[in-house]
Amino acid sequence: MQENKVTFPGNRVSAVFFSISAGALAMIFLVAIVSLFEGWSIHEVASEFWGLRSVIITLVTVATLSFQHKAVFMRKANENKIHFWKQFTPLFVYRKRDFDVEELSTNTRKSTSTNDNGNRTTSYATYVYEGGKQIFVFDGTNDDLCDLVPELNSDSNEKLLESNPESNNSEEWWK
Repeated sequence: MQENKVTFPGNRVSAVFFSISAGALAMIFLVAIVSLFEGWSIHEVASEFWGLRSVIITLVTVATLSFQHKAVFMRKANENKIHFWKQFTPLFVYRKRDFDVEELSTNTRKSTSTNDNGNRTTSYATYVYEGGKQIFVFDGTNDDLCDLVPELNSDSNEKLLESNPESNNSEEWWK
C-alpha cells in the first residue's frame, strides 16, 4: 500500500517565531566571533555567554519546535479519504481529521505588489475548504496539492466557473 504525503509549514506564526529565534541566535554567534577578533580570549567569551545560557537554550527550543511545526496531508493508495494533521514534532500531533475527497475544494488568491523601483512581486495564498468551511491556508498555488489530490484542480476550476456565470460564456463573448 503506497501513501503520498504533502507537508506544509504549520502556520505563519510559527514561521515568524522561527525567523526571530534563528536571527537572535545568529546575532549571539556573530557577537561571539567579533569579540574574539577584538582581542577577547575564548575563556572570556565563554564566561560572558555563560550568563546567557537560559536565553540561548530557550531560543534553540523555540527555533526547533517552530521549524518542526508542520501540517501534513496524506492519502493512501485506492482510498477516497485525505488524512490531515498538524504536529509540533513528529511525535506530538495535536490535530487530526479525515476528509472525503469530494468535499474538498481550494481557492487560490493572487496578490501583486510593486516596490519603488518598479519591480513586481506576485504571491499566492491557497485556501483549502471542506464543504464551505475553511480548514487550512498555505502560501503557494494549489499545484502543491495536485499530486496528492488531482481531483482538486478540476473541481475547484469547475466551482469557480459555476460561481462566475460570465466566464461560462467566454466563447460567446469573443464571437
